[in-house]
Amino acid sequence: MTKETKKGAPACGLYLRVADDLPFETAIARIREAAFVINRSAYEKNMNVLELGGDLVDAEALERLAALVQLGQHEGMVVIVREQAGLAFAAKADGVILSNIDHLESARTVLGDDAIIGLRCGLSRMMAEKTLGLGVDYISFAAGGRGDVLPPESLIVWWSVKTDIPCLVEGPLTNDDCGRYVRAGATFLEATDYVWQHPKGTKQGVVDMLYAIDLAMENITLQ
Repeated sequence: MTKETKKGAPACGLYLRVADDLPFETAIARIREAAFVINRSAYEKNMNVLELGGDLVDAEALERLAALVQLGQHEGMVVIVREQAGLAFAAKADGVILSNIDHLESARTVLGDDAIIGLRCGLSRMMAEKTLGLGVDYISFAAGGRGDVLPPESLIVWWSVKTDIPCLVEGPLTNDDCGRYVRAGATFLEATDYVWQHPKGTKQGVVDMLYAIDLAMENITLQ
């Protein structure tokens, strides 16, 4: 995900979050395993996002975050920091994702025009519509703390018809969910739980998700 469409990239990519409390060594290993599969793709460029977080409590914490940012970027992924624009700037991430629309202007001031800024909109069409014209680079739809509930496909269709601003679908998605959200027009599918907790490991989780996405896009092309 960049300000311009990546040439040679798939129309839908994975979005992976790294938990704040995940040990540094484990985070490194998981990112490398995911990237190993992603970078074996036939696409010229990948279109996958890594979301990181953390508290800027000391120089060591920032150093660890910056190392994860650098690793993700080296592996060809877009790296986003959640909620804290200042932390994203300090760690040299590609951007930030926010939950409060009132923080958009200040985040843009901190990060500059070239940064990627996203906004989590829950299931609110009203919130999503408010982002139009505010320079948001992508939005997220998610059911929040509602167990295994996922956003309705109709919400994704509505957004993809209204605008070409990328749309992230968040929630406990599996490879079985990919097809319907790709067909609805999703740009990114959050696969955190499925990939990190896959019983056969991270690599297999990524393989399953990317295969399901590719299959869905192929079916759309054939229609």
